[in-house]
Amino acid sequence: MKLAKRIISAVLAIVLCMSFITGCASQGKTDAKAEEPKAKESFKIGFPFMLTSDPTMVAIVNNVKLACKTAGGEAVFENWDFTPDALITASEKLINEGVDGLILAAPSSSVIPSLIKMCTDAQVPFVIPWRHIVDQKIKDQLNSCPYFVGNTQEDDEQHSYNIVKKMSEAGVKNMAVLGLKKGDVSGDMRDAGMERAAKETGMKIVAETRDFATSSDATKAVESFIAAYPEMDGIFITGGAMTQGILQGTTKALDMHNKKGKVKIGMIDFTSGMEAEIDKGYLYIVAGGNMVADPTFSCAMLINKVKGTPLSDKPLWLNIDFINLMTSEQTKNYFKYVEGSNPPYTAEEMKKLMFKFENPEVSADSFTKVVQDYSLEDVMARHKDQVK
Repeated sequence: MKLAKRIISAVLAIVLCMSFITGCASQGKTDAKAEEPKAKESFKIGFPFMLTSDPTMVAIVNNVKLACKTAGGEAVFENWDFTPDALITASEKLINEGVDGLILAAPSSSVIPSLIKMCTDAQVPFVIPWRHIVDQKIKDQLNSCPYFVGNTQEDDEQHSYNIVKKMSEAGVKNMAVLGLKKGDVSGDMRDAGMERAAKETGMKIVAETRDFATSSDATKAVESFIAAYPEMDGIFITGGAMTQGILQGTTKALDMHNKKGKVKIGMIDFTSGMEAEIDKGYLYIVAGGNMVADPTFSCAMLINKVKGTPLSDKPLWLNIDFINLMTSEQTKNYFKYVEGSNPPYTAEEMKKLMFKFENPEVSADSFTKVVQDYSLEDVMARHKDQVK
């Protein structure tokens, strides 16, 4: 009997000891789970993007690379054709490669719910550049997603309105349009601004053609405009970056039909060859400059999140102003100061102005001011002693 009691006592002691050890271990796990995740020293930011030799596209890639490298990370790119399905496929590939964050340039708002689900399932933070989100339901979904960091956008409607108004003031009365495809949010907003300005000024939109694959498509379209509407005195290219060489394709047709000085071109989005077309008298006004700055700002927001120093506990919605160019001097300065060998924000400026883990004084408010201050004049003032 005594032996049995001793055995029972021994077993109870062992059980109590094991319970104590297990309890300690469990308590340790609970505490660890409650801790904030450690900031990543190295990281990978994935960016599905159209990889081309166009100088603007190259500048975009280089500035995102610079931001990641400055913060101790790496930018990883996956080429795609700017369609919703291709974006999902490219993003899933990058997630499988182990990226810590994604820059997702959504070609339409309809794909955003799928992006939210994909990133939530994978627990990967993401930002959306270049996209003005007008659907409040989708905006609410983004605001309630814990992995959505923020959005950088432009007021496409207002800038399109401004361009068409300027063209009207310059005497354009009958305008043809080389437009983005219907359903593209930026394109639809640009159409709305164009139509509003045309209605206010009494300008006629005589014809439009959309969604070009090559510069020769633009040449053919403009030739058909000239044949059908000899009174045409203006052309509005609503997406200068949508097709490489679209501006040159347009002016080629005007040259062939002796339209120099008779047709003014307005355009949104900067592209190569603008200066020459301004000098020739074809390109009257072009708005852009956001193409490089927009993803750089989005990338900076995302890097702060990945590094464990988010700028805000809520998604940031930031608006970037376009840069308007009307002279060859302005155009030279743009390509010299923004898309030249010296980036619009150097590594040191990024550390000081954008990265909270480098400068604790960086906040959502200070970062927002940096975005609002962005302009050609701002870049030139900061880099007047650096760029020759």
